[in-house]
Amino acid sequence: MQLKSAIPVKSKYKQSLFIRLFFSISVIIIALGISLAWLINQLHAQQNYNRQTEELMIDIPEAINQLKKNTANDQIKNLSPSKNPIDFIMVSCDENYNQTWTSKLAEHRNLQDTCSRYKQISEQSPPYYQHLSDGQDYLIYSLPIDTQSGKYELLILKDAHGFSKEYQLFSKHTYVMLMLILTITFILLLTGTIWAMQPFRKMSSELNQMRQGKAHKLSKDYPSEFHGVSEAINRLMQQSHSQQQRYKNTIDDLAHSLKTRLSAIKALVEDKVIQKQQIQDQVVELVYQMDDKVQYHLRRALVGKSSLKDEVTEAAPIVNELIPTLQKIYFEKEIQVTADIPSKVAFPGSKDDFIELCGNILENAFRLCLRQIHIEIASDEHETFHLTVEDDGPGISDEIKQTIMERGVRADTKHPGNGIGLAICQEIILSYSGKISIEESRFGGAKIKTSFPKSHY
Repeated sequence: MQLKSAIPVKSKYKQSLFIRLFFSISVIIIALGISLAWLINQLHAQQNYNRQTEELMIDIPEAINQLKKNTANDQIKNLSPSKNPIDFIMVSCDENYNQTWTSKLAEHRNLQDTCSRYKQISEQSPPYYQHLSDGQDYLIYSLPIDTQSGKYELLILKDAHGFSKEYQLFSKHTYVMLMLILTITFILLLTGTIWAMQPFRKMSSELNQMRQGKAHKLSKDYPSEFHGVSEAINRLMQQSHSQQQRYKNTIDDLAHSLKTRLSAIKALVEDKVIQKQQIQDQVVELVYQMDDKVQYHLRRALVGKSSLKDEVTEAAPIVNELIPTLQKIYFEKEIQVTADIPSKVAFPGSKDDFIELCGNILENAFRLCLRQIHIEIASDEHETFHLTVEDDGPGISDEIKQTIMERGVRADTKHPGNGIGLAICQEIILSYSGKISIEESRFGGAKIKTSFPKSHY
C-alpha cells in the first residue's frame, strides 16, 4: 500500500501571479458593473415614476376638490361609493391608516385593504410599488390633505402593468449592454494583463539563461519599478563572478608559489655539496615564504565586497584604534601623527575591509616615514569617501609607482616585509570600484590617496 503525502499539493494556477491579478480585477469590474446597472435601473424607475406623477397632476386637483366636498361636515365615513362621481382609482387613509373613502373604480376592483398594504411600504422611498388584493400591481402616489375633519392621506393608484413591462425591457437592455461592455472590458483587461506581465516573463527567461550560463546579467530594458530588482540581481551576479574569479586566481597563484618553493626545497635536500646548516637555513627561509604566501592568498580571497547588503563603517573609531597600536610598534621613531577625520564620515563597506585597507596603508607610512604622518578622511558633495595618508619618508619614485601595487613588489628593501600590503589594498579598492593614486607628499615623502564611490544599489 502506498501512503499519500500529507503535504497538500498547491495548484500551479493558485500560484500564478497572472491568474491572481486577472481574477482580482475581474471580480472588482463585475461587482462595479452590476452595481452600476442596478443604480441605472433604479434611476430609470424613479424617472418614470416622476413622469407619470406629472401626468396625473393635471387631473388630481379636480379629484381633491371633489374629495374635500365629500368630506365636509365629518361625512367622509358615511360616503356611499356609488354616489362618488370620481373615476380615479383612489382611496383615502386616516392617520391610523384606516381606509376611510374609496373611489368607485377602486371599489369596483375591490381594493379594500389598500391603506393597510400601503402602511407596510410607507417608510420606504418612492416609487411605491405594491401588489394589492385584486391580484394586480400598482404604483401608489401619496398626497397629504387637511380637511375640517382632520388629516388624511390620499392614495392615487395606477395600474403598474405597463410600468412593470417597460421596466423589465429597460432592465434587459441595461444588462445586455452591461454584458457587452464587460466582454470588451475583459478583452482589454486580458490584453493589458499580458502586457503588464511581460517584464516578469522576460526576467524569468533571462534568469534561466543566466542559470544555463548563456548570459551573465539582466538587461536594462525594464520598467522603472524593476530597476532596483534588476540592479540588485546584476550586482549579486557580478560579485559572485568576481568572487569565483578571485578564488580561482588565488588557488592558481598559491599552487604556483608553493610548487616553486617546494621544488627549491627538494633541490636543496638532494644537493650533496651544500652543507647541512646552509640547507637548513635556506629551507627555513623558504618555509617562512610559503607561510607568507598562504596567509596572503587567504586574506586576498576573503577581502572585497561580496555581499548584496550595503554596509557602512565609521572611519574615526577604526583609525583611532590603529594609530596607538602602530605608535607602540614604532615607538623608537617618536612619530608625530596628525589627523583630520570628521566624526560622521563612514567608509562604504565592511569593517574588516576598512581595517585591512587602512592598516596596510598606515603600516607602510609608519615603516617608511622619518617622524611625521598626516591622515585625512573626507566625503565630498557626491558622498565619495576619500582616505589620504602622507608621510615625510623617502617617497616613491615614478619608476615603481605603477608596479608597486603588484604583489611582491616593494618600494623599501631595507626593512623586513613581503610586499603584499599594497597588493591587498589594491584587491579591496578594485572590489569596491574605488581608485588609488600615489603622489608626492607636502612633507617630501609619499602621499597615498584612495577614493570609494557611495553604493547606489
